[in-house]
Amino acid sequence: YVSANKTSYNPYKLSCNSYQYWDVSDPMGLAQTSSPEFSTYNKNLLHWLEPSNVVNQPIGPNLNLIHSLKPNGYGTGLLLLKVGQYNLEYRIPVDYDQNLQYLSLGNNGVFIRYNAELLNLYPNVNGAYASAFKIFPLLRPGDSFADVKFGLRIIVGPISQEGAEVKIQTGNYAKLDMDKSEVIDVVDLDYITKYAFQGAPIPTDVVADLNCDGVVDVIDVLLMVNFIHRSGPVPVCG
Repeated sequence: YVSANKTSYNPYKLSCNSYQYWDVSDPMGLAQTSSPEFSTYNKNLLHWLEPSNVVNQPIGPNLNLIHSLKPNGYGTGLLLLKVGQYNLEYRIPVDYDQNLQYLSLGNNGVFIRYNAELLNLYPNVNGAYASAFKIFPLLRPGDSFADVKFGLRIIVGPISQEGAEVKIQTGNYAKLDMDKSEVIDVVDLDYITKYAFQGAPIPTDVVADLNCDGVVDVIDVLLMVNFIHRSGPVPVCG
């Protein structure tokens, strides 16, 4: 439900409250403010975006492309990047998003959806908002997310008030999938940390020795950190 009061032909000029639009898989629905901004994803569903605001990037072999995402809101340029079944948008705490609780943590970032659902990129997030946020969907500069099934990697580069650099790569990321979930995220980092420092048993179908030196130790953990949070490459042996 949307209560729209358009003062001119501008589809963004509307009044919409979180109690009127309580989509728990959408940043707006979780905003808990009186005037949150519609997500770019939902603006596109409502046909509020121009064709120039949306790019459909097919997933193919040997991709290594950079896109510049503009902030969600009144801006022009690329607002929604669709990569296969993933939908990416960039949000910053200005205008209607200034009180969006995800962003009030001090983190501008790129939101990722799989189809309509926001991904839980930090399932063990702690802090003041942990109880309110069942999901934490931001990728920040240097962060990456990889889908093993599609051989897809999404990397966030430099960000500013004007935009976020997003790199799309394809490759083989299966060796980093510690929990066999077919995605590479902080859960895999948690697993390999337990293997290296807590003596947790390593399943026979998991290769935690990322640099093939015969032991699972701090070097393997740092290689995973480098991949997930520092835009690093897939570790290779030797």
